[in-house]
Amino acid sequence: MDQGQLHLTVDHSGAEKNITTSSSSSSVSLLLTGSEQAVEPNIPTAHLPVDNPANPMDTDQDCIPTDEDDEVIPFPSGIALFGTVVGNILEWYDFGIFSAFEKDIADNFFSENPPVFAQIKIFVVYASAFVMRPIGGLVLGYIGDKYGRTTSLQLSVVGMGLACTAMTVLPSSNPEMPYAISRDKNSHLPIIATLLMVVARIIQGLSVGGELVGSMVYSVETSPREYSTFLGAIPICSATLGTFSGFLVATLIGSFTSEQQRQVWGWRVGFGLGLPLTIGGFFLRKWLRESKAFLQAQQNKQRHPQPQKSPVVEVLKEYKMALLLVFLVLTAWCLPIWFYVWARAFYMSIIASSKQVQSPTGYIIVSVCLTLVTIVGLPCSLSIDWNSLSNTQEREKRTYRMFAFGALCHVVFTPLTMYLFNQGSSCLVCIVLAQAVLGISNGIVASCFVTWMVRVFPTKVNYTALAISYNLSQAVFAGTAPLVCTALAAWWWMAPGLFVSFWCGCGLLALVVCESTAKGKAWLGKQTAQRI
Repeated sequence: MDQGQLHLTVDHSGAEKNITTSSSSSSVSLLLTGSEQAVEPNIPTAHLPVDNPANPMDTDQDCIPTDEDDEVIPFPSGIALFGTVVGNILEWYDFGIFSAFEKDIADNFFSENPPVFAQIKIFVVYASAFVMRPIGGLVLGYIGDKYGRTTSLQLSVVGMGLACTAMTVLPSSNPEMPYAISRDKNSHLPIIATLLMVVARIIQGLSVGGELVGSMVYSVETSPREYSTFLGAIPICSATLGTFSGFLVATLIGSFTSEQQRQVWGWRVGFGLGLPLTIGGFFLRKWLRESKAFLQAQQNKQRHPQPQKSPVVEVLKEYKMALLLVFLVLTAWCLPIWFYVWARAFYMSIIASSKQVQSPTGYIIVSVCLTLVTIVGLPCSLSIDWNSLSNTQEREKRTYRMFAFGALCHVVFTPLTMYLFNQGSSCLVCIVLAQAVLGISNGIVASCFVTWMVRVFPTKVNYTALAISYNLSQAVFAGTAPLVCTALAAWWWMAPGLFVSFWCGCGLLALVVCESTAKGKAWLGKQTAQRI
């Protein structure tokens, strides 16, 4: 029967009338018998809404608008964008300040001889904040999936502000410092000061555990589909603004203070400047509206009530393979970006000792090269959106290709950057070129990995699942990067580059596996495969 053809058969005995219509996608038969009328639709089940599906996840909505969405989501205002990313700026500002003043902090809290022991202890404290990230991600992810994205984002920015304030007012454990907690070298009070500093860094790590993931999820969920990649890249690229600001503040403090002033109170000023950003960020986030995707997920729970499950329990039970693969994929971002931070700290001593450039100028060079992450990342994300327009499938393909290309750049060029860094004592251009290569490679990955990973999990557990996988990757690879790379560099100068290259290769392989799964191999499960 041709498409749209209507076939009418009438039995003139009056006992039965049969009307049949057919089309390319459905057919409907009406059987009229006497005064009784019955309608028996013969519609493909894939086109019918399911009131009580076997898999409750089938009622969930994608967290990213698709081509079938009728409602147009407006482009967010500048205030909304800044409110989304203000916590990321504060987070990375804090790490930038801590990284820039790590020697001064070590002098205040770890006054051991030789100084290398104090430096190692600072790296351990630095790593402790990363270790706490997965725990913070579990807590804030649960809050974000249960009570709302904006609630979790408000809590995270307050926690980071408290950590910054604590670093500003903590007494020193070094008896020789003016703000020492005790002048008695045999007193146990210095241990308390050191423990308080560690607690402050742990609070910072707990807060950060839900901050970046929350802002990434929220920015993608509230974005119009034609700009989802670009808006998803803004939170991660804004992080470079925070690090740039931290290095810039450290440079200014170092330029206008003596070495003694910087050791005593200069580094404290750097942390204290984060407090106004905390207050402003909290009130901006109280103004943010909840995302449409989260509200739809909450409505689906009410429409199709199921036994209540904790998002953490559901993620660990239903998405174990997805968590593992996303954890491995994210090594292509987490390890190289913190390798870059380590290389800055490790090779700054080479630059300064060779008198090629003074330390403040070195920080400026690092900061300018770091902005390449944003300079490269945002245009790359825009190119994905502009070339895909409203075609969601085409955008996903381009996102995957860009991500894979960025990971491949890390695999190939990271060992080369180690060679260039090693020439730093006699070649300043080599140092700048190495940092530029790392900045460009990180920018390519930053342009697309956010949108890719936000598509993996369903909306109702998205925050929790990404907080677990992302923060575990940060804790295992980023948090240990300074210690591991320093030890490897002492063994062989090329080893850190090969170490990063190897794990980025593993991340690239996991990414390819995820994409093949999305095309039918179902390693990640039905719902996950549909969203990648």
